[in-house]
Formats: sequence, C-alpha cells, structure tokens
Amino acid sequence: MKRTLLLLTSAVVLAGCQSPRQQTGEWTNNDRAATNAWLMRTYFDDQVTNGIVTQHTIYPHHFVDGTAKLTERGRRDLAVLAGYFAENEGGVLIMPHGRTPQELYEQRVEAVRVALAGGGVEPSLVTIDDGVWDGETVRSTRAGEDFSRPSDPDPYNFHSSNSQK
Repeated sequence: MKRTLLLLTSAVVLAGCQSPRQQTGEWTNNDRAATNAWLMRTYFDDQVTNGIVTQHTIYPHHFVDGTAKLTERGRRDLAVLAGYFAENEGGVLIMPHGRTPQELYEQRVEAVRVALAGGGVEPSLVTIDDGVWDGETVRSTRAGEDFSRPSDPDPYNFHSSNSQK
C-alpha cells in the first residue's frame, strides 16, 4: 500500500513539473540575414557617429563635384554634426579650402551654414575654420615612426625575430 501510494504521489509530482512546450516560429535564412544586417548597422552606427564628431570636418568630397550641393554622405555627416553642435552649444567645424575656387568655397560654406541651421544649430555658435584638422591623432604615415625604436634594425616588422622585443 505504501509502495502504491508512493508511486502515485511520484507520478503526480512528476506530471506537475512538466512545462508546456514553447511554440517557435519559422526562422528562415532570409530572417537570419535581415537580423544580421540590422545588428551590423546598429553596431557600427555609433562608431560612424563618433568618427564624424571626432573629425568634425567637411571635405570637398562631401559636395557634388563643382557645386555647393551636398552629397548624401555630406548631408548625413552634417546632420550628425548638427546634432552634436546643438547638444554642446556649438563648436568648430573644419572645412579645408584646398584647391576649391574662392567663390565656390564661399557657396559651400553658406550651404553648410544653412544645413546646420536646418539641424537646429544657431549658426553663430559654429566656427567654420579653413584649416587642416589638428586633432589628437597622427597621420598614418607617422604612426610607424611613433611606434618604432631608433635602435631597432627592423622597426616596421613588429613580429620579426630580428626586431627587439
């Protein structure tokens, strides 16, 4: 009798511990591809935004050749910068003159000011500088020189057995 009661109790307890199966949807390769594409865009959006803000430069390639019309990339970069300048009460925008004719350069500066104002930035809070960006990083041509040692016989081959550790 005790044995039967124990078996019945065990069966009831075990039956109560089972959870219903979760229903799953169909997960196709197209669904996976769309999810992966979304994840990659999400991961890299912040990096792109930080790069645009850190560089804070609008180059001639941000404009359609020979015009003051911004390219799609130029509009995107200016929208990012406008958001940053609006949040931080302005700043400096570098816009190298280069070989651009003076009249076209002035038209481009005006187009940039209009785009910044359209992005909610008070134009007087942004200084547009005709200089070269002088941020904290160095050009890639100097990076090897900065990391090499003068006494190293093979300064650019960091994995060589001849290179000093």
